[in-house]
Formats: sequence, C-alpha cells, structure tokens
Amino acid sequence: EEAEGRIVAAVKTGTEHVGIPILGILGSTYGVRLRAGLAEKTLYYTDSHTFSYEKAEDGTYRVTLELNAADSEDTVHGLTSALAESGGGELMLMLDEKPFLSAQVEETISGNAVVFDQVYLPERGPITEETLWVAEFAEEILCGAGMKNTFTYSNDQYSLFSDDPRRMADVKFGVSYDYLGEEIAERLEKAIGEEPEIWIDGNTVKVQYDLEVNETLPEEVLRLGRETYEASGFEDSVFNQLFIYFIRENNEEKERVRIMFDKIYAEQGIEGEESYIRARGIFANGRAARYAELFRSLKEEDSFYQELDHGNWQYE
Repeated sequence: EEAEGRIVAAVKTGTEHVGIPILGILGSTYGVRLRAGLAEKTLYYTDSHTFSYEKAEDGTYRVTLELNAADSEDTVHGLTSALAESGGGELMLMLDEKPFLSAQVEETISGNAVVFDQVYLPERGPITEETLWVAEFAEEILCGAGMKNTFTYSNDQYSLFSDDPRRMADVKFGVSYDYLGEEIAERLEKAIGEEPEIWIDGNTVKVQYDLEVNETLPEEVLRLGRETYEASGFEDSVFNQLFIYFIRENNEEKERVRIMFDKIYAEQGIEGEESYIRARGIFANGRAARYAELFRSLKEEDSFYQELDHGNWQYE
C-alpha cells in the first residue's frame, strides 16, 4: 500500500523464527558488525562476502564468513589480537546491535576468515540443523539484496493472533533474548541475594529494585549499583547498557534514583577512537531530593564510580 510518499507492507508469517530481535533488524540502519570486547568493525553490505557451511559428524555446523578485500584488511587480525592479549574471548557477529553468531577466540587469527560455531538465538548454543537458519538469515542480511540504501525505514507494528481464539494465550514469538535476562537474574540472586525485576529492552538490561527511601538510601544505591554491575557480568555481556532503578519512582514529582552503565565502542582501524565503560546517574526530586547532596558526596569518594565516571550525574 502506498500513501503520502510511504510504502506500507503487511507480512503474515509464522512465529517460530520471528520475534522482536528479528523484526527490528528488517528495517534497521545499525548495520552488521564484528565485535570483540569493546572493539568492533562495521561491515559493508555486499555479495562479495561469502558464507560457507561445514557439517560435523556430531550434527553441528561450523559457519565460515570470509570477508571481501574492503573489509578484510587488518579487520580479523586486529579484533582477534586484542582478544588474545586479554586471555581470549568471544568474537561476535552483530546484526542491529544484537548477537547472532559467535566464536571463542584464544589466539590471533590471520587472514580474512572467521569460523563461527555458536548461535545466540533462540538460545545460546552450538549451530545445529534447527538453528542453521540464524546463520542463513545473517548471510542474507549481509550479502543479500542490500536494500539499505534504497529506502528510509520508519517503524514497525506487529500483532499475534491464532485462527482458534481459544489458543490465543498460547501464541508467542519463537525468538527472544529473554533467556539472557533470566541468566542475569540467577547470577544476582546467587551473588548478592537479591531477586529484582529484570527485563531486556533492545540492547539494554533493565533492573528494578524496591529500596526504602530514607537516610540509608544513598549508601545502599551506590553499594547495590556496584554489586549489580559486577555480579551481572555486564562487562563481558552482549548488552550495550545496564540501567538500574532503585525505588518505585513517583513520576508526577519526576522522582528519579537510577544508575546507568554504557559501553562506548571503538571502531577498529580508526586512529584515536577510545573504548570504555562509563557510569552516569540521577538522584533527584521527590523523596530523593533531601538525600541528593549526601549521595553526591558519597559517590565522589567511591573509587569504583570515580574509575567509570565519564558520564553526567544529575542531582536536581
């Protein structure tokens, strides 16, 4: 349907290989990236990249991505050498800032090929016959028609329905990253004895605590913020942001007690780019206002927050 310079397309599909991560990618302008820690390389959309598939005797697959000349020069070597120097880690293929394929790297890789053996959808695990579609989807996005430059994406809407109204409650998307939130919840409970609400919002992990608002709140927020950061494994996770909400905020009074951690990535091969994790936050308004100055003074004395303090902190 075409109206007012816009093209509206409706697609009816099953739910097995569909979910919010997939829907977001269909119109994304974030592109495809190879990521290693806080370093990454944006890849060109082109059919001169090649994917090849090798099936092992145990039924799992190894998927080789061979980059074209424009993308390959120093890309693989640069990203994997950083991982090797830090003792090893994951090299991930990201679509729309979301992980799809990964490989554990212990040594520097020379050449322009990466071999992936793990998927992140519908859960993290080896590439099998059932999950091979994830790699094929990534291949189509990176090497397919390349519509990225022919339209501007506006938004998407989706609905779930069943031909049998009695089964509507059973209809769910087959693809999500919710399991990663569940893993974080388990780590927090084990490490700090807390069971907060946790939900995944795109590339962000959001954590909701329910602390009491009194004179101990500033100290509790700083302690729990630090413990949540460390116990969640955020530093080595696939997520770009960790948002922590410490109280049930009164929105009418614009009451805010939050700490946010952001990963700032450096584009591999660009001189002068710096990668780091920053902390920022807001402790202001409503019931929190009377304790804001105490929070500020305690935060400025805390070495953990001083080390990560690249961001803005608001107190009013």
